[in-house]
Amino acid sequence: MLPFAITHFHEIHHRFGRIVLYRGDNLPLLYVHASGYIGPKMLQEVLQQACRFGQSQPQGWDYVVDTIELTIAHPLNPIWLHKIHQLPHLNRYIVIHPHTFPQRLLIPLIKGLIKPDLLLSSVDQLENFT
Repeated sequence: MLPFAITHFHEIHHRFGRIVLYRGDNLPLLYVHASGYIGPKMLQEVLQQACRFGQSQPQGWDYVVDTIELTIAHPLNPIWLHKIHQLPHLNRYIVIHPHTFPQRLLIPLIKGLIKPDLLLSSVDQLENFT
């Protein structure tokens, strides 16, 4: 359960995966929940929606992506994920990624290529950063 209230913002479907975007009700944040397979076209659409959201947040905002239910990602995704840092008025890029085996093996890749401001292992840890 999230430590803050959210409202559905946008949804992207693929035959094998889904991305749901939520906006914070009382916090300037975009919460992105990824599940199943995530490919580059889906990320392109997420970036378009996040850009639109960022333009409406001149005071700054956080991009929080939850990858706990992600099963597989396209190898070119880091190219698109690197662009998150270019979103307008972005304060922080926070990734929630499980630290269990074998997901733990991806942590150096996440830190090196995607470069989030925070890398958390569970949704519960968000409470300390929102």
